[in-house]
Amino acid sequence: LDVTVDDPALVKVEDILNKTVKTESVKSGDFTYTLYTDNTACITGYTGSNPFVSIPAEIDGAKVVGLENKALKSSSTLKELILPDSVEAIGNYAAMYCDNLEKVTIGISAFEGSQENAYTGKSKLTTVVFNGAPKTISEKAFYFCSALTEIVLPEGVETIGDWAFAKCFSAKKII
Repeated sequence: LDVTVDDPALVKVEDILNKTVKTESVKSGDFTYTLYTDNTACITGYTGSNPFVSIPAEIDGAKVVGLENKALKSSSTLKELILPDSVEAIGNYAAMYCDNLEKVTIGISAFEGSQENAYTGKSKLTTVVFNGAPKTISEKAFYFCSALTEIVLPEGVETIGDWAFAKCFSAKKII
């Protein structure tokens, strides 16, 4: 019997971002991270008990580009999580079993694409699916996501920040 299991927990941030690991399990304060060869990092664990956790944009001089699978798993005291703009990928089950988590803030311009010229962007982000409804979509959250074709906002969104979907040139409709 040949069984193939496609387990999303096995897809690592390094694979998503096409990174090469330099050093694993590096410890810095309450965080553990993987350092990549291009001097970027991915948070792989948190051992603190602070209910308000802000993922650093930089750790030990390396730009933080990801939050790995199960990085915050079972952080029972975690109530609020803040992710910086530098985070490009969030792993599957990143905040699994964080039963007291009430608020996640993704930095301004969290998914902002880079500009190629005055009329186009380089972003390859085509689809955004909201599972649940954020109350607020931050300022410039999807700015210059030029490949984004359809924007479906869930019920419950109360505020859309300035320029949240500006320069989404490929968008055909907003629902």
